[in-house]
Amino acid sequence: MEYAKHSIESKSSYQPDGDMSPYNADLSLINIPFTVRANFANYFFANGGLLLGFETSSSNIIDKQSGVGALLGVGVQYELNNGLGLFVNPYTKMHALIPFSSEKYHQRLLEWGLRVGVTYSFRAK
Repeated sequence: MEYAKHSIESKSSYQPDGDMSPYNADLSLINIPFTVRANFANYFFANGGLLLGFETSSSNIIDKQSGVGALLGVGVQYELNNGLGLFVNPYTKMHALIPFSSEKYHQRLLEWGLRVGVTYSFRAK
């Protein structure tokens, strides 16, 4: 399970009322990822899958981001001899590909990020 808080600045090339100034919005999401990971070439991996997302705070400016989304990433991991490992994983997420609310032209949040972490393997050596 993941929690994310987003601060968004939106700029439009056309506004019907003539106001071209950017607007800001904040929203919070809880995501439940369902992903798979494929390791290749000893150090590299690809991961991807679906997200079940629930918006916990919203803005009247941006459509609700609750729904089914997707994520995709690639990364590198180095495992040490003692079972510890280090990884770096750039990823992208698209929220509300299948939204729970029905809007005619639904806005979708596209997120890029970088995960950095430590792993531990319980495999018997």
